[in-house]
Amino acid sequence: TTCTVSSVSGASLMGTLTYTGTGATTYGPSTVAPTAAGTYASVCSFPGDDNHDGPVTDESTVIIRTIPATVTAGGGTKVYGSGADPALSTIGTSGFLPADLPAIVLTQSRVAGETVGGYVVTALATGAATANYTVSYTAGNFSITTKPLTVVANDKTKTQGSVNPALDGTLAGVVAGDNITATYSTTAVTASPAGTYPIT
Repeated sequence: TTCTVSSVSGASLMGTLTYTGTGATTYGPSTVAPTAAGTYASVCSFPGDDNHDGPVTDESTVIIRTIPATVTAGGGTKVYGSGADPALSTIGTSGFLPADLPAIVLTQSRVAGETVGGYVVTALATGAATANYTVSYTAGNFSITTKPLTVVANDKTKTQGSVNPALDGTLAGVVAGDNITATYSTTAVTASPAGTYPIT
């Protein structure tokens, strides 16, 4: 990279431009202009020639600022007790330059838990290219919904004046390890007249 040096006579002389990272920025010295975010010392130097004294140098500061970008976590849902989570929906991004996207790795995960409720999903962008961005994150949500239970009472019969038979039925949908049972009752009693009575 070249720079221009003006002589006392007004002539424009060709110098060499060199960049070096300063502070926390590691770079160079190099004649190739930097592209990564950071702070750089830019030195224009002219060694002199037959007609002009040298060397002559002049230094300035070049600051390449980060670009704001946003990463939005996905989400999902499943029914309680249904096993492994489905794949979370795609992570959303904005602000990243297309040329940098292949070098940016996006991952996401949710807060652990298997009971009914909502769980925060967080995303993370990693990779060397992320140093050029100020990344803001938006959380997603993963929901575990209630599982349907079905209780079917079995029909029973008895003769009028006899004691009610034991009531029972079928309970379906209970997740293994959950201590859930069903109880049954009827409005019929020993002395109830002949007829049909509900079992609940």
